[in-house]
Formats: sequence, structure tokens, C-alpha cells
Amino acid sequence: MSSWRQRLKAWLPTPLLEPARRLADWQKALIIARQTRTWGARDMDRYLRHQHSRNRRFTQPQLQAKLIKSYHSLEKGLSLAAPRPGFGKPAALALKGLIEDYLERFGMDAFLGAPIAVLEEYAAFQARHSEPLPVITAFLEQLHTATRPADADGGGTETTSAAAIRAAAALPLEPFLRHRHSIRNFSGAPVAAASLARACALAQLAPSACNRQGGRAHCFNTPELVGKVIGLQPGNRGFGHNAGAVIVVTGDTRAYAEAGERHQALIDASLFAMTLVYALHAEGLGTCMLAWNASPGVDDAMRAAAGLADWEEIAMLIAVGELPETLNVPISTRYRTGAIARMNGQIFQES
Repeated sequence: MSSWRQRLKAWLPTPLLEPARRLADWQKALIIARQTRTWGARDMDRYLRHQHSRNRRFTQPQLQAKLIKSYHSLEKGLSLAAPRPGFGKPAALALKGLIEDYLERFGMDAFLGAPIAVLEEYAAFQARHSEPLPVITAFLEQLHTATRPADADGGGTETTSAAAIRAAAALPLEPFLRHRHSIRNFSGAPVAAASLARACALAQLAPSACNRQGGRAHCFNTPELVGKVIGLQPGNRGFGHNAGAVIVVTGDTRAYAEAGERHQALIDASLFAMTLVYALHAEGLGTCMLAWNASPGVDDAMRAAAGLADWEEIAMLIAVGELPETLNVPISTRYRTGAIARMNGQIFQES
């Protein structure tokens, strides 16, 4: 049986076919616009219900998220090649306040091991550089009397080497993944275009919606262009100037359609970026993924600097660099499996 579209096409006079087709396209565009607004409002409402920036009394997961963001800012600073004495004092005091809030509401648990360890390393660093923080020191002394769980998480930094990271590239998957860190201590040497090209070729193996391959990589490895591009991203202070390359990862919005795919370009670009940093890791290079949360004006400036097309949506930047022989990297403790995964609706049992 023919469809109603086929029957309508057969019934309409030829001169009216093109106007009818245009009318149908216009109606379809209106439907998609209405769906996008409706579905976008639904996504926004859900986000506003659960995001934590506006809440005064956080739930435990929200407070944990704030603690992770707070202590990781100090971890990042401690992992720089030459941390500045006295850096991060307001952040350290804010972390102290969050730990106190968590202790008062939820008590000492394994999760608090990481933020406390970071604060301890931070205080020790400042003391070594004649920048003591009596308030933080007194607080840590009080915590020493508290009983910490035997399985408390670790935090702070640890020392590794370029040789260990390169050796991990030839290991089975688990050690390979465990040796990939966000690097904020580059040697300053230029990154070869051939290494970037090989990594981008492997990144194309990332899964994408219907294999539409919407991820794009704009690579720059000359000092002038690296500085120009990375200078528009505010989260690389203290290490971005030593990057030997920078990659702007984008999603090609032309690859997607309908209201239901409004986020797909960024999803596929993120999968592409994740695969890309592991491919760069296999090249023996250090990487640091840099978030893109820019105002429209800065977004326009990045588009101009990187030569992006209008149909590209910026997902993130990746700083890339050669590794010094030894370096500190953030421990960046991860949640336990039971906190993020379920089996048949039940919490995974820790092995």
C-alpha cells in the first residue's frame, strides 16, 4: 500500500509539488524547534533540581562533589613543576571548611581520606617554603586524634617517571590505564606532528552514534599558535605555557538531526577525546584535558584563533607535551565501584 505522501504527490498538480515540499520542510523545522525547546527545558529543569551550586545544605553526594573539586585544585597546584610558595591559601581554607561540614554531618569515613591527605601535603609544602598556615595546621592536628578507616582513600601527589609512563604503553590494558595521568609538568619540547597524526588516526576508532564520527581535532604545535589557542582557556595557569601542542576537540553538528540528538555532537566528541588522550599516552606523551566553559565572546575568539567552522561545537581542549624525566602527578582518587555501578539493580560488592 502506498504511503499518504506518495498518494498526495500523485494527486497534487506538478506546479504545486515544490511549494508543498517546502511547506512540509518548514513544518518539520517548526516541529524540531518546538521539540528542542521543550526537551531542552526538561533537561535544564532536571539539572537545576540536582546541581549543587545553589543549595545551602548539600546532600552527601553533592558535598562529596564539592570536596573533590576543592581538593583537586590543590592537587593540581602541587603537581606543577615549580609550585609557587603561598599558592592556594583561600582554596585550602575553603577545603578545611568543607571537611568540617562533612565531619559534622556525616562523620569520618573512607572518602575523607583523600581531601585530608591533600590538605596535609599542601600544609607540608607551605611549611617547607616558610609559608605556614597556623589555622590549617591546628585543624590537621585535631584530625590526627580522629580514627580514620583502614581503607581510607589516598590523595595528593606521587612521583613517577617518563620511563615508567612509556613502559606502561606496552603493558596490558589495566596497567596502561592506571599509568595515564593528567600531566601538568611538560618538558617544554615541541611535539612532533607525526605523533599527533598517529594519535588522531587511532582516535577515529572511538565509538560514535551510528558511526557518524562527529569528533574533530584541531592540532597546533608551533609556539605561537599553541600560546594563542591555549591562552584563551583559563584552566592551564602554571603549566600551559610549557605544552608542546594543544588540540581543540569539537563535534560536527551537521552529523546529527532531530531534537533527541541535540547533545550527541558533544557526546561523540567526548568519546573521541577520551580515545585521543589514550592514543597520545601510547605515544609516550603527557596530556591534560581542559574544560571549555567560555562566554560567547571568548568562544568566538577561540573559533577565530583555531579556525573553526560555524557547525563545530567546542567540547574541550587537550594540552599535550613531552614528559620530563621525573614529575609529580595528582593521585586523583576515584570513587569505589559500588558508588558508581550497579549489577541487576544491586550495589557491586567490593572485591
